[in-house]
Amino acid sequence: MSVKEMAANIGKVGLLSVNSLHVRVTVLDVRVTFGRTDFQISPVDGDGKIWVESSRVSFEGQNHILGI
Repeated sequence: MSVKEMAANIGKVGLLSVNSLHVRVTVLDVRVTFGRTDFQISPVDGDGKIWVESSRVSFEGQNHILGI
C-alpha cells in the first residue's frame, strides 16, 4: 500500500470484526510497523481509540456492507 493509498483511508468509516460482532469505526490515522499496515480507529458510537491491523477493518464494497 502506497503512502497516498494509506492517507486516503483516513476519515473513512468501516467495520471492525470482533469475533461475531461488526463495529462501525472511523479511521483516525495510518502507520506501517514491522512491515504491516495499522489503522488507528475510534468507534462511531462510543469513545476511545486503538491501533489495529488494517486487514481487520473492511470498507463498503469489500467483505461487508456498511448498512447492516
